[in-house]
Amino acid sequence: MKKKWPDYVGIITKMLIGNVYSGFPFKGISNPIFIIGCGRSGTTILGTALSKHKKVTYLNEPRLLWRSCYPETDIWSKKAAARNAKLVLTASDAKIRKSKKLSRLFRFETIITRKPVLIEKLPINNFRLQFISTIFPDARFIHIYRNGLEVARSIEMSNGWYSKNPYRWNQLVQFASLSGDTSVLPELCTSDKYKGLLEWRLSTETAVNFLKTLSKESFYEISYDSL
Repeated sequence: MKKKWPDYVGIITKMLIGNVYSGFPFKGISNPIFIIGCGRSGTTILGTALSKHKKVTYLNEPRLLWRSCYPETDIWSKKAAARNAKLVLTASDAKIRKSKKLSRLFRFETIITRKPVLIEKLPINNFRLQFISTIFPDARFIHIYRNGLEVARSIEMSNGWYSKNPYRWNQLVQFASLSGDTSVLPELCTSDKYKGLLEWRLSTETAVNFLKTLSKESFYEISYDSL
């Protein structure tokens, strides 16, 4: 069976057209929906299920889109340190010009697909919800949650979840150090399983605390087991 290579020409062409589009004062995206939840909590299967709707444009971890407007969101690549990338982004990190560009790029995706409802999934966004809410004040959220031990086991089984990206882990350690309740925990994380438990706690607590500030019409919660 012949290996199918990505359509790099198509990808680059779309990016170039999108960048041109985002430079004009066109309307940005309206009422985007963000799937949030710690990694390995079912965000992918939920997003995939919702993507089957005929009106849904689904963006599955669109890191390049975020990075093109906010390079500091990139905590995955080798350039993370040079870009001063941050795990946590707050309202103060949102800039008008960059935010308008991102909003237009999101809308551009719906124009290409001719599907007006945009749903985005990127688990790291659990740590950036104030930031997202500032950029997209009419955003809505779907929070999927899962038992922490199951999440940690899944992370443990993922080859190199932390070893392949030590920058990301170091950012989690810095975030944990900000609270007296969690500051001593990183040194106890001697395996990926324990590191996964810490990430689950930090990610889930951050999401829950944010959702408490929203109206009930702005978000929906579902458990992995129920799904």
